[in-house]
Amino acid sequence: MPNPKGNPQNLKPFTSEYQPANRGRKVGSVEVAVKIRKALEAKAGRCMPEDSKYKYLVEGASAMFGKKPDKITYEEITIFRQVLNAFEGDNVAIKELRDRVYGKTPDEVILDMPEETIQAIARGKKSPLDNAVELISQMNELGLTDEQKKQFIQKQLKDKE
Repeated sequence: MPNPKGNPQNLKPFTSEYQPANRGRKVGSVEVAVKIRKALEAKAGRCMPEDSKYKYLVEGASAMFGKKPDKITYEEITIFRQVLNAFEGDNVAIKELRDRVYGKTPDEVILDMPEETIQAIARGKKSPLDNAVELISQMNELGLTDEQKKQFIQKQLKDKE
């Protein structure tokens, strides 16, 4: 909305000569999104001390994604933790995962399904999320404590090797 007290004769267009002082992003500065992306892509398994209480997250994400623990990124740990939160009954985590996997619920109901979706369902190919769901379901059925969950995940990793 224009300033009602402003004077149009005083307005100057922005040119290479006329620039407001100290405005805008500094040259060479990095956007926050870029910093966050770099942090999430960092290898967590290499940075985390052996005695860390979060080491089980690295091992769980390793089992979920089928990677060696030193190759797991913080992003993969975050995904694994989100799955754990969902299985512990966190409704926000459940909604986030459902929206990511199946897409947000449309406002109108679509009754037909694309042929490639039907074929993918028919092939029954498992995703890392399916593997995580299976792993966490097994842990929940057994009623394991956090320490037992760590041991269970370690056993699953050894069995895959």
